[in-house]
Amino acid sequence: TAPGGYGRICKAFNDKGYVTVRVEKPGLGDSDGGPADKVDFEGDLDSFRQALLKTKTYDFVDPDKVVVFGHSMGGCEGPIVASEIPVKGLAVYGTVVRTWQEYTFDMYRNQSMLSGTKASEVDGQARDAVAALHLLFNEGLSPKEAKEKHPKFARAIDGFSPDGEHMSGMGMAFWQGCYAQNYASYWEKLDTNVLSIYGASDFVAERVDHPMIAEIVNGVRPGKARFVELPNSDHGFKNVASRKESQEFWGKPGKEFNPAICDLLTSWADEVTK
Repeated sequence: TAPGGYGRICKAFNDKGYVTVRVEKPGLGDSDGGPADKVDFEGDLDSFRQALLKTKTYDFVDPDKVVVFGHSMGGCEGPIVASEIPVKGLAVYGTVVRTWQEYTFDMYRNQSMLSGTKASEVDGQARDAVAALHLLFNEGLSPKEAKEKHPKFARAIDGFSPDGEHMSGMGMAFWQGCYAQNYASYWEKLDTNVLSIYGASDFVAERVDHPMIAEIVNGVRPGKARFVELPNSDHGFKNVASRKESQEFWGKPGKEFNPAICDLLTSWADEVTK
């Protein structure tokens, strides 16, 4: 099992007798498709859809006791898949339920403040960021088109897509599909047990989305969802004391995995599958 967070979570489930399936996205590892950075949102989503359908066909799997864990973007795609294919439970961590525009704006402001940018400077940058997001994802312009039509926002557009083709490692087609989703509608549709987890030291995700997920689900199906805030856990499941510390050490060695996520997930899975 790989020493990273996902590997440790899978091992924790294996140790308790669970079958685990981890999906490689199209174009990554041994997976067909791709190139990975050219896969659109629906193509990415379908890899998880097909994996869940396949998992339920294995003779060593009880198809009525399957639970899904979605981390980060997986927490956005998880409810879409689970609204189509019944599962016993869906747990998510470090994810988004609001419009992606809202999340991106909050993330942009909060990460800038954490890194030490003056609030007065963030104000002007944030205004340009809102305009750039509108051009790219409401108007549907490519970065090149947006800069040609609105050169005053070129710096903000370049901030999101430096090469004019990708944003955070994925092609613009993926992000346009991501931004178009009404994530709350999928949480309202699905009928399963839900665990929404926020790591209190997560500077990538925003806390507000996680209790909101539980509120949305419980508003439709009372008692089905639970929100838990996990202390000293960041977006990569590392044991750090704060969001600022997580940002400072992001991508660097020296911080240990926080096993509390394993205990929480396996205990919840035991509860909902008994």
